Amino acid sequence: MSECESCKNKKNYPCPNSCGYMGVCDGFEPKPITNAERIRAMSDEELAEYLDGVCHDLWQMFVKDPKKMWLDWLRQEAQDA
Repeated sequence: MSECESCKNKKNYPCPNSCGYMGVCDGFEPKPITNAERIRAMSDEELAEYLDGVCHDLWQMFVKDPKKMWLDWLRQEAQDA
């Protein structure tokens, strides 16, 4: 069997969280996610809320509902830059 990549103890059996080892493993450490992975995992609504939180004051001067603006934009077909 191969060594579990996520095991802090570097045991030579599969980890319960990745390979199906059936015993109790005290060595599993989940890999931290990056900011980009966190953003990619967001729903349209979560991302619109995040963008609204970051830019709300600026966009509020120009748009009645900045969160709706972001949500509409996120759901538009992407255009080549």
